[in-house]
Amino acid sequence: MEPAKADDLPEGLAGALTADDPEVAVGALSAVRDFALREGRLQLLDLVNAQGSPAAESDHGLREQLRLSGTTFGGFTTELSGATVGASPEVDRVQVDVTAAISAYEERDASGAVVRTQTAGASQALRLTLIRADGRWWLSEVTGPGK
Repeated sequence: MEPAKADDLPEGLAGALTADDPEVAVGALSAVRDFALREGRLQLLDLVNAQGSPAAESDHGLREQLRLSGTTFGGFTTELSGATVGASPEVDRVQVDVTAAISAYEERDASGAVVRTQTAGASQALRLTLIRADGRWWLSEVTGPGK
């Protein structure tokens, strides 16, 4: 499998990944992750998570599960609201508190047949830790608020 490139993304997403503003970057990272899971283009998760991070490890398990089953998450979207960037003594590391809600979606096999359906998830308060490297923000960790 070829490494993921920002050129592989829909128009507008690649540019948003390089945003200086962590709030903008969080939205772009979430949209890229949603796109990867919806379209079965799992290598694009490499454009979301910082290499070797807890977020990358967590998504690795999901990525392998979907790869082995050959399924995608049709209609999967994550709605983020209330993003607040916390003060950070480190210039290349920030925490962003958000409320996230996952849409209802269908897990579909390679032929497009529905394997199972998932109802929309309840809104969840999250703290996202982002690190800045290679001229952009990367997701490092997802925890509960205040952690």
